[in-house]
Order: sequence, then C-alpha cells, then structure tokens
Amino acid sequence: MRKIIASEFVSLDGVFEAPDQWHFPYFDEEMGQEIMAAMGQTDAMLMGRVNYEEWAEFWPNQDPEENPASGFMNGVRKFVVSTTLEEPLGWDNSTLIKENVAEEIAGLKRQTGGDIAISGSASLVRSLLKDGLIDELRLMVHPVVVGSGKRLFEGGGDQIALELADSRTFSTGVVYLTYRPVSGRDNDDQKEVQEMEAGNARERMTLVLGGRGKIGRRVSERLEERGLPVRVGSRSGEPPFDWENPDTWAPALHGVGSVYVSYFPDLAIPGAVEAVRSFAELAVGTGVRRLVLLSGRGEEEAQRAEQALREVGDEAGVEWTIVRCAWFNQNFDENYLLEPILGGEVALPSGDVPEPFVDADDIADVAVAALTEDGHAGELYELTGPRLLTMEEAVGEISKATGRKIRFVPVSLEEYESVLAEADVPPEFLSFLTYLFGTVLDGRNASLTDGVRRALGREPRDFADYARDAAATGVWGSVREGKR
Repeated sequence: MRKIIASEFVSLDGVFEAPDQWHFPYFDEEMGQEIMAAMGQTDAMLMGRVNYEEWAEFWPNQDPEENPASGFMNGVRKFVVSTTLEEPLGWDNSTLIKENVAEEIAGLKRQTGGDIAISGSASLVRSLLKDGLIDELRLMVHPVVVGSGKRLFEGGGDQIALELADSRTFSTGVVYLTYRPVSGRDNDDQKEVQEMEAGNARERMTLVLGGRGKIGRRVSERLEERGLPVRVGSRSGEPPFDWENPDTWAPALHGVGSVYVSYFPDLAIPGAVEAVRSFAELAVGTGVRRLVLLSGRGEEEAQRAEQALREVGDEAGVEWTIVRCAWFNQNFDENYLLEPILGGEVALPSGDVPEPFVDADDIADVAVAALTEDGHAGELYELTGPRLLTMEEAVGEISKATGRKIRFVPVSLEEYESVLAEADVPPEFLSFLTYLFGTVLDGRNASLTDGVRRALGREPRDFADYARDAAATGVWGSVREGKR
C-alpha cells in the first residue's frame, strides 16, 4: 500500500502561494537534505493543472548540474488532475486523471511502489484530505508573515482532526511538522463513508444558487422530482445565501456535494469574476465534487468567470460543466418584457439583429443532467433554440399565439435608457440592460449550436411552441377564440 505525502512551504499566517517571494532566505543545506531524502522515497507525483503547466515549462529547461532536482522532476512518474487538459501530455512521464479522481487516486495507493508526493496544488490537497486519501501532511512553517496570498486552508471547510507525528526545528527558524489523520473511527466504517463521499456526490445535497429565479426554480423542481435533496440558495433561503455577503456562503455549502452556480445579477457586473472564484475555492474546500455554472453567451466578462471556475475545479480535481446561453424565451412572460406584451407594444433597441432564443426548460434540463449524470465533466454547452428570430419576429410569434395585436417598435438605445430611468429601474439592472442591448446584441450570437442535442440527445424547443404553451396559461391575457 503506497502512501500519499503532501509537502508544503507555508508562512506563519498560512500562505502557501508564491513561495519564491519569501521562502529562499530560509533555504539551507539542512532543509535541502530533508527535501532530497523525501524525493528518495518518492516514485510518483500528483498535481493539478496549474502546477503542471508551470512546472512543465520550467523543469525541462533546467540543467541537472546546476539544479539537481531537475533530474528527479523530469524523470518521476507524474499524475495530473485536470478536466481541461488532453492526452498526450507534453511533459515526460505524465498521465492525465480526468474523471473519478478520488477512485483513481485510491487505486494508485493500492499499487506497489514508493510514496506519491504532492507539492503545491492546495485545492487538490484539501480535497484529498477530506476524502481520507492523504497519509501525511508535511509542513515547513517559515518564520515570516507574508500578509496576503492564498492560504493552504481557506475558511469554510469541514473539521478534520490530525495528530502530530514529528516535529523538528531548523537553524533558520523553520519548523518542520508532520501530521497524520486521526484514526478515530473503525477503519471499515471510515472506508465506507469515504467511498460514498468520493464516489458519488449526487447522494449529497445540491445547492441551487438563484433557486427562486427562472432557471434555478426549474432546476430545483427537477431535482426534487427525482427525490434528490436540494437547498435553495437565495437571500430568503434557509440558511440564506447572498453573493454580496461572503459570510453566508459557508453555511449554505454545509453538507453539499454539487452546486448549480448562477451569479446575481449577472456575470457581466464588476466583481463577478472575483466572487465566482472565491466561492468556487470555498466550495471545493468544503467537499463539493461537482460545479455547474450558468454563463452568458457572447459576454467576455462571463467567459473570465468561466475560466476562474475551471481553474479552481481543475486544481482541486472536481468536475465542472459550463452552460452558456443568451436570450431566454421566458423573458417575455416571466420578466421585464411581460408588461409591454400586456400593453400591446414592445419597444426595444434591438434593430433587426437575430437571436437564437433558448427555452428555460431546455437550460434547466441540461443543468440537471450535468448535476446528476456522468459524462458531462469538462463540457462547455452553448445552448440555443432551433432557429434565429429578430425581436420583432419573436413578438409576432406571441401575437399569433394569443390572437392579439402586439406591436414592435424599434427605438434607439438612448430612448430606451431614458424610458427605463423614468420607470425607476435599479441602476445595476439599467447598466446591465444597456450593456446587453448596446454591446452583446450586435450579431455576435446570431448562430445556432448543437448544445442541447449534445447534452440531452434531443432537439431544443422552438419559440413557437413556447409561445403557444405560454399563451394557453393566460399569462398574456385571454387567448382569442379560434387561436386556442
């Protein structure tokens, strides 16, 4: 049975990031001997994508005579946890672990051989420690307060008891601590619990952020229909969740295995990228094994948030899926366009640019599949309807379905902003709508994709079918006789 040894340089305030900025003044022959001794017992390494990409660029270019560690780093067997990298990996002796991370690593431990080492890759360390797969945690604690940077252990994770196995102090003041997990439970019971947690996050709670919104509500309903435990993440939820109050995040994540991530009010809002990254880091640190992000099609800001979540997921070895879309059909009956439809006149600064309107039910079905089924890890699904429609054509479909005359009136962006301001639309929503019509609705999304078919194996819902079914509910007023 092989052991997994996680070795980290940390500061007194728990920072492990960028050790090149504070570690080297404390490196001496004594520390070097300990590091080389650990290498002598190691015949494999584990790492996340970020570490792999940095080291794969650095170590192959090092001269073994000037940097003796380069021979070890280039020659040792390397296992890389990532859902975005593809085989073959460019660095010699590197093998990709793309799915079922905990099970694959548990299988490596059952093989014969030397120790398996991890250095850096803090999210992966936290994840494997929670899964009971870390045998020793070796910390070289440096006598320096860095002040800022990523911590080895972020707040919000489950409590994990460790016992001190060894402690030594170097002449530089660095304290070398070796910890092992406390074996307080019966080994068979512990193994059963670990396998259950690592093997199938679907058995645990799913947190649905924005669970009262158009898509989140549908996701929650579908999960509940399957008999799966669901927690609605909203300000009125229990416990409450508020994107603007990070103190609410950890309680909402307690006992959660999967998260549907929907940022409010939109990923295009300043600060969204940082919030998504911080939340994802906290989520994987608390044991979340699957993240599904609702993103915006054609929005550069949203794509930066996607990248942030992907990086966190890859580093921790958890599954992620991106669901990217633009205009929802349901904006016409569940959102700000309902009142103009009822009034018989829709005035928008959209011109004759076509959009691939997508149905909220299709989006929810894809999100639920990604949350509950295998085969969606590392996928980016761009979702559209089956045909392109201008706003005027979409309004015409609704007019046809209801039998009512509903007029579309093209207006300038300035005229539209003025109307919204007079209607006391909240500033953040006004800014978003201005961005949407002034920037995103420029034709960049005027194309169809096969995202729904790839994810679900069926065709997306047509706007005409949506309009007919919505009209039948009476949301747009009574349907005229002969149009039923």
